[in-house]
Amino acid sequence: MIRRSRGAIGFIVALLFALGQVTWTLAGTTGSLSGTVLDASTNAPIGSATVNATSPSQNARASTDSNGKFSFASLAPDTYNVTVEKPGFQTQVITGVTIQADQAQTYSVNLPKT
Repeated sequence: MIRRSRGAIGFIVALLFALGQVTWTLAGTTGSLSGTVLDASTNAPIGSATVNATSPSQNARASTDSNGKFSFASLAPDTYNVTVEKPGFQTQVITGVTIQADQAQTYSVNLPKT
């Protein structure tokens, strides 16, 4: 009886250890950045704007949809400069955007017309 109990306890301890390791490895290593690009004078969404996120560790590019929305789902933790461009509008640069693992950042960018 004691041998069976020790074996069961050993199995449970091993199982808990294994589950703990799986949970730890599932922890995220990237963060996300999303937002909306709007016309500064009308607050209308700007579709097809180019959004670049640049850091020492990564460069990423996205385009806004017809609602002015953009998204970077998987950025390495770092500090980024985010540049938003669209012909007919002034380019806007947001500096110092800090992305952390398992964190989501959201920005609204207003582009003045040229």
